[in-house]
Amino acid sequence: MQVPELPVYGVAIPTVSGMRLVLDELGAAQGQRRVMWFNMREEPVIYINGNPYVVREANKPFANLEYTGIDRSRVEDMENRLKQDVLREAAQYYNQILVAHENDDFQVIEQWEAVTEVDVQTPLEVYRELSDYGYEVEYTRVPVTDEKAPKEKDFALLMRRLWKPPEGAALIFNCQMGRGRTSTGMIIASLLQLRRPLKTVDLPTEPQEGLPSWFVGTSPPAGSSPMRTTSDVTLEGELKSGKYGVVRSLLRVLEGGTASKALLDSVIDACK
Repeated sequence: MQVPELPVYGVAIPTVSGMRLVLDELGAAQGQRRVMWFNMREEPVIYINGNPYVVREANKPFANLEYTGIDRSRVEDMENRLKQDVLREAAQYYNQILVAHENDDFQVIEQWEAVTEVDVQTPLEVYRELSDYGYEVEYTRVPVTDEKAPKEKDFALLMRRLWKPPEGAALIFNCQMGRGRTSTGMIIASLLQLRRPLKTVDLPTEPQEGLPSWFVGTSPPAGSSPMRTTSDVTLEGELKSGKYGVVRSLLRVLEGGTASKALLDSVIDACK
């Protein structure tokens, strides 16, 4: 998924072959274009034969294990230890490891995967290998709990990395499904991309040079919900337009709060 007319992209957790396809599509091979890839998952991930796996509770195979508050270094340390655990267990079973998949009927199925040491990688090792192969990719881990906002320090990290990216760089975000945490990253990146050509916090009333054609107050992105107005008087309409009590309170104390919310709503619609 791409934000229209911006170099901002979102994907679900990719396989290694999927990463290569994305990087090839974006022109990152042989130094043709820089790609900044942000992994927003807080769950430790391990790649086995090019496919991503995470640890789950045996009786809750579809529920993420939450590590709220965990930092990047700890997640990557857990991934290193998980890799060693996989290799030790595989050595006990003739270089095989039992993994679980989900089929098209949402049923968990188990199967044995033959592995050697080179077949088990952490995400950091995967991206370093891609870089060694000539792909211009910079990898950043930003661990965020699903359905939660980034921690202050992680938000600050995103701001630093996205404030002035290399000219022409593609900005890619992934989480598990490519929806919640991915969208959060895409929205932050899009707002920072728009800040340079945008002169005020008011949405322009007609397309302007240097800004996406959808970024106007009267013409939302194709396929998105129209800009909400005060005519939405039902409770459902109020909530759908983001008019929660806490948001209303915030708008009253922020200078230009209403205009800023309209700008943010437009970007959120573009990231759907």
